[in-house]
Amino acid sequence: MTAKRLSLVAALVLASCTTKNQSSYIVIASVLGGTPSTPATVPPTCTPGTVETDFLLVNAAETQGHASVRVLNTLAQNGNPGTNRLNSNDFIVHQAVISYEVIGQAPLPQQIVPADGVVPAGGSKSVGVFFFPPGAKPPATAGQTIRVTFHIEGHLIDGSSARTNEYEYLFVTCAAPGCAGSCG
Repeated sequence: MTAKRLSLVAALVLASCTTKNQSSYIVIASVLGGTPSTPATVPPTCTPGTVETDFLLVNAAETQGHASVRVLNTLAQNGNPGTNRLNSNDFIVHQAVISYEVIGQAPLPQQIVPADGVVPAGGSKSVGVFFFPPGAKPPATAGQTIRVTFHIEGHLIDGSSARTNEYEYLFVTCAAPGCAGSCG
């Protein structure tokens, strides 16, 4: 192999490893449906499900499109109790950045919504996200498909900024009262 080809192959390998301003060690693994808490609260709180759903129903008149997002933190625990070194690799969730596409309509404006949670180093955690806050109401027409592209931002305990990969998910609008449940 010539030096020119070798350098071309090396450049291609390095280009394929870029993460486009994403932290490759903090990953959105899935979006989980949920069941509403009992008694019902406003805004609704949901117990995360255990199985990823293909899409969630959302009713513009009744819900904000709450879903549980399972986030994996693949960083190793770096604390050592014997030396009083604290673990600094836990991911503290701050917000979700959400973009919307609706087939046949102008896109909804991008939203930044607060999110909360701590994903431990070497573990996973479900983080609740309201995908349709008041500034981004889904269409009222039943049967509309909305593709949501989002990522979650936060920081590690040591203060360094981190964000997850981008993840795409589908919501389908419904119009009947109660069709989305209080978690969809």
